[in-house]
Amino acid sequence: VYISPTSLLPVVNSLSQSQEILVNLRQQIDRKPAFVYVRFVAPDTVQADLDDQQYADLEAEKTAEYEQELPPESRKISEAPSREVQDDYELELVLIVEGQKPYLVRPGVTRQQVLEQAKELYENINTFGPYKSASTELYDLLIAPLTETIEAQKIENILFFMPNGLRLVPLA
Repeated sequence: VYISPTSLLPVVNSLSQSQEILVNLRQQIDRKPAFVYVRFVAPDTVQADLDDQQYADLEAEKTAEYEQELPPESRKISEAPSREVQDDYELELVLIVEGQKPYLVRPGVTRQQVLEQAKELYENINTFGPYKSASTELYDLLIAPLTETIEAQKIENILFFMPNGLRLVPLA
């Protein structure tokens, strides 16, 4: 019996649903979890709080990106997101914690810069080369900007939702 990976995923349509998932997860693993959405936004996009519709759009975009990697018969969504991300788009991290408004941060780097660091890390790992510098750079871009909030919220478990080009970055 084949079970589609997407059949196990809940359909998330609101921030409150995600926060409910975090509450349930905390009860199951006995650690405080959080979600981090890693995405790239147009440089002229105004950074503002996410409302339920914007959050639902973000979740739908990530789900559609993920599903494009699955066999067609396993997909729930028929097409990829229409938003085309450019190299000059800026990195944005969205931290979701139960009972809190989303925390958004832009570290001030472009998609091209982040993907170059990821490529360097991939190449060094594949050739058994020195990878510490590239991994430190990626840590500084993807995790360090959230560290103060993660520590203040006592978060112990983070689930990352990565965009295309970064899904193979080893985060643990």
